[in-house]
Amino acid sequence: MRLRVQILLWAEVFLILYIFFRDANTILGNRRPGFYLWKYSTYFSLFVTSLSVIIMVLIEVTDQP
Repeated sequence: MRLRVQILLWAEVFLILYIFFRDANTILGNRRPGFYLWKYSTYFSLFVTSLSVIIMVLIEVTDQP
């Protein structure tokens, strides 16, 4: 169970990083590369942190006998 949850978390994180860092102009249609990274970096950080906490809680709950 723990390995599956970790794989899902890493897959989601890498997908988000790929979307933001591959080519911001193509994905987001903005004029400056990195604009949305600067604008939404706090929200992105909070999202990843909250997702990590939720998954850690789920792991602890499911690992109890």
